[in-house]
Amino acid sequence: MHNPYHLYEFSKTTFEKLAPRSGFEIAHHDYSVCQTFLPPVFDKVLKPYMKMTNTGMEINVWLRKI
Repeated sequence: MHNPYHLYEFSKTTFEKLAPRSGFEIAHHDYSVCQTFLPPVFDKVLKPYMKMTNTGMEINVWLRKI
């Protein structure tokens, strides 16, 4: 989802730069394939393809107060 749905997209680099300014550090991060909202039969094909091509990925970041 892009404009007009998301105004900003954040990367790990964004969190690395902005977290310390707010008194946080990255405790953990990972990437996962986002939900497709399609019938489950399509997910068996689409999700592995999305992971392989790095499309439809979302970053999960856990911050720790420093």
